[in-house]
Amino acid sequence: EYNCIKVPVFSKPDGEFFKKEVSTTEWLTPNTMLEDPYELRTVYVGPSKTPGAEEGLFAARDLKPNTIAAFYNGIRRQKPADSTSTWQLQANAYKIFDPTNKHGVIDILSEYQSLEK
Repeated sequence: EYNCIKVPVFSKPDGEFFKKEVSTTEWLTPNTMLEDPYELRTVYVGPSKTPGAEEGLFAARDLKPNTIAAFYNGIRRQKPADSTSTWQLQANAYKIFDPTNKHGVIDILSEYQSLEK
């Protein structure tokens, strides 16, 4: 510190390397099981108490409204314009709406739907 001015001190980073990898309609990061340090503090996967359900994502602590709990990454899908069916009726309903595309969903591929796989 110089006369109350904070001077940054840098150090060489260690540990896992993280970078932003946004999925596409054909590509998903090869680092699918890399644990995000933020998510480790906010959520965990555990057995659901809902009959017929398997695993679920749960808050690891109390979260204030509008707090990002986790980042969802999967293959981006587009609903066909002439489709009358909804994605909830598909065999694989592990999807959420894509916030970057109002007609799209983000799909978790079947090989990533369970921690046992």
